Amino acid sequence: MVASRVRTVSTLGPKSVMNGSNGVINAVRKVSPRSLYLIVVASVVTIWMGLVVVTLEYLPSPSSTSSSTSSASSLLKLRGFNNHQQQLSREMSLQTFTDCPPTPSEAIRKPEFTYSLRNPLSPSPFNILHTVTTRFMIGQPHQPILAHARYLLMETFCWPTMKYQTRQNFFWIVLVDPRLDPQIIQNIQTLLTASVPVDNQTAATDVHFPSQNAFLVLTDNAAWAADGVGVPNVTSYGVGLQELAREYRDGNVDILSGNTYHLMNALELLDGSSTDSTRHLKNSAGNQKPILMIETLLDADDGLNNQGIEWIQNMAIEHATRQQEQLAATGDSPTLNSTWWVLCGTDHIEWHNRDIYKLTNSQYETMGLTAGVTGIRHAPLYCTSAGYTRVGSTLPGNGRKTEDERSGDNHTSILFPLDAYSNHALAVSFPFCNATHMSGCLRREFDGKPYILKSRSITSDSMDHMNPKQSDYRDNSWENKTEHPLLVNDTERTWIILQQDFSINRLKAWDTSVFLRLHAPEIVRENQASHCAPGFPCRLVAQRSFKKMNEHLRMMDKRNERDRMRSTK
Repeated sequence: MVASRVRTVSTLGPKSVMNGSNGVINAVRKVSPRSLYLIVVASVVTIWMGLVVVTLEYLPSPSSTSSSTSSASSLLKLRGFNNHQQQLSREMSLQTFTDCPPTPSEAIRKPEFTYSLRNPLSPSPFNILHTVTTRFMIGQPHQPILAHARYLLMETFCWPTMKYQTRQNFFWIVLVDPRLDPQIIQNIQTLLTASVPVDNQTAATDVHFPSQNAFLVLTDNAAWAADGVGVPNVTSYGVGLQELAREYRDGNVDILSGNTYHLMNALELLDGSSTDSTRHLKNSAGNQKPILMIETLLDADDGLNNQGIEWIQNMAIEHATRQQEQLAATGDSPTLNSTWWVLCGTDHIEWHNRDIYKLTNSQYETMGLTAGVTGIRHAPLYCTSAGYTRVGSTLPGNGRKTEDERSGDNHTSILFPLDAYSNHALAVSFPFCNATHMSGCLRREFDGKPYILKSRSITSDSMDHMNPKQSDYRDNSWENKTEHPLLVNDTERTWIILQQDFSINRLKAWDTSVFLRLHAPEIVRENQASHCAPGFPCRLVAQRSFKKMNEHLRMMDKRNERDRMRSTK
């Protein structure tokens, strides 16, 4: 990461004015009336000049302006920035914004993928079955404003990071509650479709997932989306690829996007079952290779670096190859029980938009909103949920019997053992992997790389970082303010990383912030009503955050009403 230095600006605060006034008063006691008059005039002039200097400090220097600065200023005004906002907002960098890209579209890198489900990674010693699971309001219907807000966050932060992965040989499983507003479901389906018309007048299409590896799965099964709480015997969300494929094959689940041939192909690799369309694969040479199972978790408001899939798979192949060498020495066959391990990232980028609930109506009308403040967080004590990954290798037909067999299914299910499903926050209980201890262990990787983007907003179930009275972005109060990464305000450089490495459109982030601002009370109310749905965290700390946020919004209503009354007088 690029280290940054915050430029500090001297300000004239109430304390300094009071101290200066005391000095003047002491001087008055010792001078004549004429001298007193001159001292008072000089003090007033000095204070006025100080205020002018402070104000000018925030404004661009005429000698430094250029055509690029003007272009950047015009773009920033469209995003809700202006000089007044630079002066008042403590969460934005005080540096000039001349390094902003000229347009959002030019800033977004759109990498060309090389491998897909139709064109697997080759040569590879494994059949790679990599799923990325994203849940969207399972068990949380009848919350229309919250659903729309979460959809905007998904469209802004999650979807582009998956669309532009440098490798597309993965299954993106998006679990959506079928009882949501049909328009929301249709919007998500459009995002996950291979290509859609740009408009009604032309035949041009906007290519989304040409490999057809994004699957919109309609389900209200809380066990498929549980977060380690609220559902018996379920310790982490994410339905297995084999179970999903079986349920689809048996007509028990609706899938609205993606090429289900890929699912049936995966099912044949896992348990040997075949359909008319995949039977020719059963005895192919490729089916004899070990299966490398990879399961990654990604919330709908988070994002994965455009190279994230590639990084995970390269690391998984390297790790599994060394495991295979060890197993070959003992004559054992690989199973998920003997080869599983977990992977998480060391660093991630966070996005916050606190100005949506900290600005009064008059401030909002005068200054507008930012596109959000961004910063890099180093997580030394835990694994973040976004990008949390389970890895293991096995052979077709290996696995362990599960409760599913009681229903009459004679196939052996290939599932990770329950230990491997430990909640991400408990990953610290695993020993670290090393050259001799390569299973049942944890790898914390990608140090110094922007692996994950996490958005922090009022739509979160856990309401992390949503204390309206908190003045900074620390996870814990004992963390050193001067060393905490998000307090090193380098939001402009971080936005460039988000645009280039995550394909995030900054203007879209601003637009999403506007919706959250305009509907904040309804979003908080609906979020509070749905936050203890089965499978979602029902934490006491979140309830406290909801209470504080509601009290804060009521206080803001009173302030807005006072401002309105003053303006009408």
